[in-house]
Amino acid sequence: MSKQSCVIEINQISKRFGKVKALDSFTLDIPKGIFGLIGPNGAGKTTLIRILVGLLQSYSGNATVLGYDTRSESVELRSEIGILHEYPTYPGSLRVKQFLELVSEFYESSQDTDRILTDVDLETASDRMISNLSAGMKQRLGIAQALIGNPKLLILDEPTSNLDVIGRWDLLQMIARIHQESDISVLISSHILSELEKVCTHVGFVNNGVMVETGSLANVLQKYSGMHLQVSAQNPSHLNVFVQDINGVISTKIVGTNLLTILFDNITENELRMKVRAIADEQNVMVYSIERLGSLEIAFREVVKR
Repeated sequence: MSKQSCVIEINQISKRFGKVKALDSFTLDIPKGIFGLIGPNGAGKTTLIRILVGLLQSYSGNATVLGYDTRSESVELRSEIGILHEYPTYPGSLRVKQFLELVSEFYESSQDTDRILTDVDLETASDRMISNLSAGMKQRLGIAQALIGNPKLLILDEPTSNLDVIGRWDLLQMIARIHQESDISVLISSHILSELEKVCTHVGFVNNGVMVETGSLANVLQKYSGMHLQVSAQNPSHLNVFVQDINGVISTKIVGTNLLTILFDNITENELRMKVRAIADEQNVMVYSIERLGSLEIAFREVVKR
């Protein structure tokens, strides 16, 4: 990856809180696009974000954001980024547009608040009291606040954690649209893997304060979850008895009532498909579908396991 294409460069950062090592020689280059910083709660994601935006100054190693040093130029870099923290709070007694206009005055921004409210799908709620907003609306208001300074980079810490399924999907689609229309790069920290794979261009896996894998979404999925087949069948338990003996099948797992997941190696996908269907015919088991199974969740499990 070319350094010129990176919006964030992190080199050997370590950070302790007492005896707890939150980050351990953490190194990562984040390119332009939508980057998913993925890991379980407590992996070090929020600590890293606090370092990147200049809120933590005591650590070893170094980092730059948009070319600014996170220690010596933290004020300058904060003028170029927008951030949504994991637990944002707002003055509930203000109305949506009133709050955004106050933020705009603080930043001395020339941004059109009505346009930003439209960008985040809050135009119909501009006169509503903030205290009366739903969780999803408050998250969109947080992104509107992050956009008011005309940033080159958005940093969003667990932006979907308090939302329902529909709210999470709507928010991520909105983030993808903002990136496409405004060419703003986005760093999203999250532990909800199934949703990030729908919008991210690149991902990085964090575990116990260490960056364990990073790359384009397509490459990571191919490398760690491309060797799985999911078989939908009438009687997967019976089919599994014979499938697990196929040469090249590493492991199998029954999922739900009609799904069989197969991890394989040293056998081509087409050959495995043919053998599974042949066994199904011999055993009189109806197979509804055989699909390549790839997901960030599978990839993360494989990375941690290795």
